[in-house]
Amino acid sequence: MNDTQTIEANSFRNFFSLISDIAAIIFSVIALAMYHYVLLAATLILAIVMLKLPQIFSKRLSTATAELSNANGLFSNRITNILNGCNVFFNADKLRMIPQRIAVASKAYATSRVDYTRTQDQVGTGINSISLVCQILVDVITSTLAIMSQVPFGAISSTGSIAASIFNGLKHLSKEQVQLKATEPLVQSFGTTESSTNEQGQTNLNFEHAIVAQNLGYQIEQQNVLTDLNFTIKKNEKVATIGQSGSGESTLLKILSGQLPDYSGSLKVDGREVKELTSGQLRQITQYVDQNNYLFNDSIVNNITIWAENPAVEKVESVLSMAGGGFVSDYDTVILENGRNFSGAQQQRIGLARSFYAPKPIISLDEITSALDTATAKKIEQRILADKNRTVLEVTHHLNPELSGMYSQVISLDKQA
Repeated sequence: MNDTQTIEANSFRNFFSLISDIAAIIFSVIALAMYHYVLLAATLILAIVMLKLPQIFSKRLSTATAELSNANGLFSNRITNILNGCNVFFNADKLRMIPQRIAVASKAYATSRVDYTRTQDQVGTGINSISLVCQILVDVITSTLAIMSQVPFGAISSTGSIAASIFNGLKHLSKEQVQLKATEPLVQSFGTTESSTNEQGQTNLNFEHAIVAQNLGYQIEQQNVLTDLNFTIKKNEKVATIGQSGSGESTLLKILSGQLPDYSGSLKVDGREVKELTSGQLRQITQYVDQNNYLFNDSIVNNITIWAENPAVEKVESVLSMAGGGFVSDYDTVILENGRNFSGAQQQRIGLARSFYAPKPIISLDEITSALDTATAKKIEQRILADKNRTVLEVTHHLNPELSGMYSQVISLDKQA
């Protein structure tokens, strides 16, 4: 239940119910007054008590309502944070973490929800008790008047029913009053601005030989993005993919990582067609690193390790160092929403450190140093290209001539545009 639903349930609906209860109370009081003025006076006094005493619950329910509102917002932010990072979980072969993180967020929200419901029930029980006592007092007063021959004995039953109608109405009135008061802050707020688990039945996949493309093509809305692309990338080769913006470099990386299975032609890894491999199998051997790597609203260490259990601090330090992460002094620092407490270059380095933490045999890099200065970008690219145990396919619009000798081949896609 979000704040709007809470206001609807506890404010708008209660407001109209309040009007109905007031009307019922007025007519019942008039009926009771016709028996004896003492009953009218007693009922008015008890009505004041009935309306005033429940106000002691207002602060408690207001606090519970505010806490539920905060929990609603926090839960929504946590779920949004998790779902926005789906690609990160996908590329890290940690899709299983999504339900786990959602479960953690749900448990925290459930606790606040249960506390709110418990408080509501306790307030209701208190008001019901006060209403019952008031009804009994009216019966006692009527009995006393009957003994004194002020009213007929038959009035005891009648006034009891009328009193029940009055105090039940007052009971609802008190509850609605308390709930309306509890939702005031919400209404006002609207006016202010680990090992990898494989899919069942699938086999493990290792990369041993080569990636081969034959007449590889891709269309978007009947427009060719890639056309008849042919290449062979052997294991541990370093390949640069160059081309003007929109010539299909990023599309190629996404096809290889399994994100775009509806390609034409053929793209095989060790003789197995990419579109025929499961996403789990592809995640075992491929890693896609985007220039706009999504960062979670969580600690730096959790962003890098994707919530690995007992992560080694030394390893975190090492991968951050490889990514030029000297700006980090505390790995428990929380990255704010959209990474706004870090610059674009720092965000990019944290994303790179994530790819270094759990390396895969094939890494696809999509303009990963676009936000970095030339010197830092060169150092990071040198480290990646010097790794003899990884096959690298890198998209770049600005091939550094000083690093060109480290590439086994360069695939130009300008002719694809």
